[in-house]
Amino acid sequence: GEVDKDCETDTDCAAYQICEEEECVTGDRSDGFSDAQDIIASTSEEDNAVSGHINLDGDKDYWRYVSSGGEFIQATIDKPVIPEGTADDALVPDLFLTLYDPDGLVVTSADGYANGGSVSDADSVLYAYMSRAGDYVFVVEDANARNGRGSLSGPDYAYTMEVRQRVGTKAETSSIEEPIRF
Repeated sequence: GEVDKDCETDTDCAAYQICEEEECVTGDRSDGFSDAQDIIASTSEEDNAVSGHINLDGDKDYWRYVSSGGEFIQATIDKPVIPEGTADDALVPDLFLTLYDPDGLVVTSADGYANGGSVSDADSVLYAYMSRAGDYVFVVEDANARNGRGSLSGPDYAYTMEVRQRVGTKAETSSIEEPIRF
C-alpha cells in the first residue's frame, strides 16, 4: 500500500491510513470481530455517525454495537459521490452491510436500499430487531467483489454509517387463532 513516513499515532496519518513502525500505511484497525470499532446510535440531539474506508481489495470493516436487547434499529451507509462523467458500466463504490448477533450468526444483510435506490441518498439500509442484549457486529465490505464484478478499494472509497433506534413496534407472538391487532 501507499506509505508515508514520520508518524507516532494513527491520527498523524490520512483518514485511510494507520501508523505502523512510524510510517503511515494504507489500512485500518477494524479487521475482525475482535477488533471491531464501537458505534452507538444517533439521536435527534446527537449525530454519532462513523466513517470508514475500503482501503485494500478484500477489506472489511467491523463495527460493534452494544444492544440492551428488545430494540429495532436502522443502519444506513451513505452513497459515495460518483464523479460526473463516469461511464455507466464503470466499477463504482457499492457497499454491502451484514449484521451479526452476539453468537456471530448473521441476523440480516443489505446491498441497496429496501425500497429502491432512487428514493434515498443511501447506498445500503439495513433494518433489524435485536432481540437480546449483547455485542452485535456490523461488517461493511465492497459489494462489487462480493457480487463478482471485480474489486474496488483505495483512499477515495470512503463511507459514513449511522445507526438509529426505531420505535413504535415490539416483538409479539401471533397465530391464526390470536393475530396481532394494531
